Amino acid sequence: MGNSNSLIDITFDRTQPTIYYTGDIVSGQVHFTVPERTGEIDDIYLTVTGTVGYTTVRTRRVQNGQTERVTERNDIRIFGEKIMLGQVMSTQREQASAGIKDMTTLQPGQYTYPFSVRLPDVLPPTIHPTDYPFVRYELQVEILFKKNVKKNFLYFLFFIYFK
Repeated sequence: MGNSNSLIDITFDRTQPTIYYTGDIVSGQVHFTVPERTGEIDDIYLTVTGTVGYTTVRTRRVQNGQTERVTERNDIRIFGEKIMLGQVMSTQREQASAGIKDMTTLQPGQYTYPFSVRLPDVLPPTIHPTDYPFVRYELQVEILFKKNVKKNFLYFLFFIYFK
């Protein structure tokens, strides 16, 4: 973490495509490959978000009484849950039973953190997840280092539909 040599991946317990329904449990594992010892870590989080994006167009007056049309992009978070990644399942024997709170740095090796989040019973379905207008849902890994340094890694899209 903190360097471009670290590899992070998220796998879902469900097979692709990653389609979920309201009320479902989104679960899987966050995988880290750390090639060298990291700086001191406070916490590692997985954030699940739902966002609605839309555009508005307005006219504004510019020089000499002329007008121009301005398109503004608007994003509204409709769902968010931040969970601390807990028990590590490490390939490092000495850290196999340690949680994030028990470590201040990550030694070189591979780490796996399981996660599970229940979706609310009422959410709009995914539409146009990569362009405006959209409704999309994402997972993001966030690492908080000592000295107030925050690193965000990887966004993974998943899709929600009505039952």
